[in-house]
Amino acid sequence: MLSGWGKRPGDYQWTAMVQQEIMPRVSAEVSYTRRNFFNFTVTDDLSRDAAAAWDSYTITAPADSRLPTAAGIRSRC
Repeated sequence: MLSGWGKRPGDYQWTAMVQQEIMPRVSAEVSYTRRNFFNFTVTDDLSRDAAAAWDSYTITAPADSRLPTAAGIRSRC
């Protein structure tokens, strides 16, 4: 697992991108990025209940008169 050809984890990435000027001072860009990983070791505990693995929490934004009406709203994650 730690020595020899093709044993160490790695990855490679490539990107294709096109940019076109639509009119003066306005352009559009489209890109595609692909990243592949290989030889990574994974441990999956199948005896663990996946539904119980997540906890919920609440974040309360501080009230600020400079912010729009969203200030002070509680977000539940």
